[in-house]
Amino acid sequence: MTVATDNEYKYILDDFIGRGTFNQTQKAEIAGLRKVVIVKTLASYLQNNPEYPQFKQHFQNLTVRLAKIEHPNLAPVVELFEEDDFPFIIYEAIAGENLAQILETAGKLPQDQALDYIQQIANAVNSLHQADLLHLDIQPRHIIRRQDSEKLVLIEFGLTSELNNGIRQTHANLLSPGYAAPEQHDPNATCTAATDIYSLSATLYTLLTGSPPPPAPIRSQIKEQDWLQWPDSVSNPVKTAILQGLALDPQQRPQTIDAWQTLLCAPEIEPEIVTPENLKEDPKDAIAPEPPSQPVLTPPELPAVPKAPQPAQTGQSSAKPFISAPPVLPSPTFRPTKLRRLDDFPVTNLKKTQRDADPKFPLGALIATCLVAASAGAGFGFSVRFNRPDEAGSTLWHLKQSFPPREVESNED
Repeated sequence: MTVATDNEYKYILDDFIGRGTFNQTQKAEIAGLRKVVIVKTLASYLQNNPEYPQFKQHFQNLTVRLAKIEHPNLAPVVELFEEDDFPFIIYEAIAGENLAQILETAGKLPQDQALDYIQQIANAVNSLHQADLLHLDIQPRHIIRRQDSEKLVLIEFGLTSELNNGIRQTHANLLSPGYAAPEQHDPNATCTAATDIYSLSATLYTLLTGSPPPPAPIRSQIKEQDWLQWPDSVSNPVKTAILQGLALDPQQRPQTIDAWQTLLCAPEIEPEIVTPENLKEDPKDAIAPEPPSQPVLTPPELPAVPKAPQPAQTGQSSAKPFISAPPVLPSPTFRPTKLRRLDDFPVTNLKKTQRDADPKFPLGALIATCLVAASAGAGFGFSVRFNRPDEAGSTLWHLKQSFPPREVESNED
C-alpha cells in the first residue's frame, strides 16, 4: 500500500458500483496494466456541507487505520491519495460472485457451509473491531466468494457512517433493509460492535433460510413466529446465536464477536426443545413425581424382620424402619382390597341366606295331587254305583255300546 498526493492519472474510473450514505464506490482500471481495482471516496454532495473539512479528515484517519490491517478475508488496500480535495482509498478488486448472487441460484445454504462462510466474515469483522473500526454495512451483497475457491472477502466498509447525525437521518433510506440494526435508523443513537453483530446475525439467517429478517423499524410490530422460518437442519445453538444477535436492544446482544462466535459453537444439547413428539410419555408425566409421603406396604408373606430402634425426634421427617407388619394407613389409596367374609354380613341376612340355601319339601304340590286323585276316585265310584246295566250305552262303563242307543232285548222275551 502506498500513500500518494497525486495519482498522475493512474486510474481510469468506470461505472459506480455503490452509493452509501456518505461515500461512493466505483470500479477503476490501472492505466497501462489493465488491472481492475475498487475506488472509494466521499460522496460528492458533501462538499457543499459546512462540515466537509471535518468529514474529509475523519475519512482519511479511518482509511489510514484500515490500510494497516492485513487479513485474508478483507480486501487488501492498494493505495491512499487525495485529488481535487477528495480523499481516495483504492482496494484490490476481488474476482468472484457475491453471496446474494449465490443465493439467487441455490436458494439457501446448508448449515455447515453457512457457518463456514459466516465464521470467515466474523473473523474479518473482529480484526476491524480490534482496530476500533466498524463496518456498518454487512450483508450478502458485500461478501464475495473468490473465484474457484471457498474463501470469502468482505468489502464495502462503512467508513463514514458516523460522520454526522443530521446527514444520517436525511439518507436513512440508503440503509440496507433487514441488515441494518435499529440504532442505524436512529440519528441520535451510537453504533457499536453490537451493530455489526446484528448485521452478521441477519446475514447468517439469510444464508440459512434464503430470506432476510424484516427491517428493524417494523420488527417490533411483527410476531417472531410470523417471519421466523427455520429449516429442520438448523441446530439450536445456531438459532440461539442468531436470535440473540438480532435483539432490538443493543445491550441484549453479544457485545463482542468472540462472545457471538461462542454461542455459534456451543454444543448441541438433546433434547434442547421438549416437544410431545420426542417424549415417550405425555409431557405432564415427564415431571418427576414427589416422593410418597407414606412408606411402601410390605407384603404379608415376607418373613418378619426385627423392628429397628426408634430414632429420637429431631423436628425433621426421616425414613421409617422396615417392619414386618404393614401399618394401618388412613389413606384409601394405599389400602388393600378386603375379601368379605360371612361374619361381615348381618345376622338376619345370614339366617335368610342359610334358610334359602336348604332344600324345601313340595307340600303344596303333594296336597294338590291328593285332591285331584280323590276327586277322580269319587267320580269313578259314583259312575259305577249308578250304572244302568240294562240300557246299552247309558254310561261309559257299559260293555255294549251303540249309536244311536238301541233298546236291549228283555230277558223275558
